[in-house]
Amino acid sequence: MHEIDNDGNGLVDGGDALLGSAGFSGVNASVNMSSPLTVNNTPVKLLVVYSFSAGATVGATTGVTIA
Repeated sequence: MHEIDNDGNGLVDGGDALLGSAGFSGVNASVNMSSPLTVNNTPVKLLVVYSFSAGATVGATTGVTIA
């Protein structure tokens, strides 16, 4: 899930705007944003949130690339 942190508090809450979400298919997930995100000279804080199943492998790693 990708969200814009509108209130700048670093937490997912009602002040944020959901940009898109996806589930993993194997080892990959691609999120298609519901609308384009334009970044100008004003910084934008994004929250990238993961939700893992209880059966996820302990000690495994994950990462994110925003392009």
